[in-house]
Amino acid sequence: MSLQSGYPTGTPYGQPPPSGQYTGVPTYASPGAPAYGIPGAPQAYGAPGAPQGQQPYVTPGAAQPTPYSASGIPQTTSYGAVGTPKQSPYNQPDVLQTSYGALPGSMPQVPGYGAPMGGNPYGTPAPPADPMWAGFSAVAGADQKIDAVELCKCLTQSGFTGSYKPFTQETCKIMIVLLDRNKTGKMDFPEYKELWVVLGKWKQTFESLDKDRSGSLDEQELKSAVASFGFTLSPTAIAAVMQRYNTNGKIYFDDFIALTTRIRSLSNYFMSRDTNRQGIATLGYDDFMSHAMSC
Repeated sequence: MSLQSGYPTGTPYGQPPPSGQYTGVPTYASPGAPAYGIPGAPQAYGAPGAPQGQQPYVTPGAAQPTPYSASGIPQTTSYGAVGTPKQSPYNQPDVLQTSYGALPGSMPQVPGYGAPMGGNPYGTPAPPADPMWAGFSAVAGADQKIDAVELCKCLTQSGFTGSYKPFTQETCKIMIVLLDRNKTGKMDFPEYKELWVVLGKWKQTFESLDKDRSGSLDEQELKSAVASFGFTLSPTAIAAVMQRYNTNGKIYFDDFIALTTRIRSLSNYFMSRDTNRQGIATLGYDDFMSHAMSC
């Protein structure tokens, strides 16, 4: 590279200046190169006012700009396209946008960067998976429903009972009856989640009343638990429940869940017939027996 002075006005862009006609304006350049960016050089790259035949690249207001490195093409084509009759700037409303790196027209109206059709926009996280689904689906069959045996397995593997004895199959049967609204004898995932919430509340009540942490309730504690669930039972009814579910005069967690589930199921059934909400219902014998034996 040599130090040389500028060149006179009129030298075409890219042409060496005539010998001996340097103006004395210093600039660093290779011999024969134009004074790019030097004030007063009208043919400098990108400068307005270039003479005919020396139109700078993409001059504003040019009638028919040509694409980069092309000549003689009447209209500018879209990026990467050849011979496109209409200019298609990026994100122009009437042009279908493709995904990054895709061929034009292959995936119109992609919702987000790199996302498939119908996917989430870029930056929007996918909804988190339900943490209960993995355990449920691993036990459920092809119909994605669980019976009493599978329910016991789900609750045991989830560690719900903790230090308490695992639920028996009989207790799990009663749980399914409680939420089996379509009478299939099985429980689907939404019903399983609903049961989980109910059991969680009952477990908290049991633990709050088990003051000595013996894992069991006496008759008075049982009465308080039932009342906290909104069921008003007479001393005679409490005594009957205690006699049915006690072990050595105590109600343990598995039996507590079983009796609470049955009380709720029977109460819901009775209230569905007690239309006047007076504590009185008319039941047919077969209707009563069918429900009583199923729960």
